[in-house]
Amino acid sequence: MGQYFASVITAIIVAVVSAYVTVRLSIKQFRSERWWELKVDAYRMVIEALHHIKKYCQEQRELMVRSKDDPEREKIVEDMRRNARDEIAKRRDIGCFIISEKAVQHLDRFEREFKDARKAEGFEEYLDMVEKAADDCLKELRVTAKQDLSIGERNTG
Repeated sequence: MGQYFASVITAIIVAVVSAYVTVRLSIKQFRSERWWELKVDAYRMVIEALHHIKKYCQEQRELMVRSKDDPEREKIVEDMRRNARDEIAKRRDIGCFIISEKAVQHLDRFEREFKDARKAEGFEEYLDMVEKAADDCLKELRVTAKQDLSIGERNTG
């Protein structure tokens, strides 16, 4: 009877320890997956904002070609640029809390190049410089995001 009681107690202890370890591992995995989702979302928003900066440049060129006043369209295009810049600034401010330090460095360089574009000779050159800065940042950011999120390793190289 004593041996039966000891084996029941042992089984209960093993079950409790196993349940505890399983719950702890599940919580850790949940947190890890949730953190990964937050990072994906942050990278997606930055990439979308850079896309909108490029779109702004293309839309501005289109408005120049049309050479007729379209204040409503101009406001939409300018709002697109402003919103994109705000999103990029927000992600730079949040910084390494969610995205990698390397990604923040890409965004810092984009910001410097965007500001340098103000020194352009004319508006077309300004648009070219801004679009190039956004395009370069996009290319670098895609690689950095994949590394940070540990995706696409088999497709690199």
